[in-house]
Amino acid sequence: DPSAESFSIELRRKKIRCLEAENDVYPGITFVTNLISNHQLVVLSDCVNLISEMEMYVWDSKKAARGIEEPIKANDHAIDAMRYALFSAFGKRFSLDAQKPAPQRPGNVVDLRDYGFK
Repeated sequence: DPSAESFSIELRRKKIRCLEAENDVYPGITFVTNLISNHQLVVLSDCVNLISEMEMYVWDSKKAARGIEEPIKANDHAIDAMRYALFSAFGKRFSLDAQKPAPQRPGNVVDLRDYGFK
């Protein structure tokens, strides 16, 4: 998270490579939503915290009534981390509005190598 500057400084001090995340909320959510819709993202059942957060993720209805679209910032650490990581690593490589479905593989598994990732 780019707002965690002291953590980034500590990682760099310990010679741990640290990159700033793309944490734009709406483009990141759109990107992850497209990955899920196009079957390009698979969440393993072992990721219980992430799955739980995804099930609880909601938009703030009070702000929506005022014309502001914003997710409720609660129980969202794992889902934010996933969004940061995916959008930072792959967001600029994929078109956000691309509707190209992933190649079908046995068990509906997607291999990101089909999209040029190593």
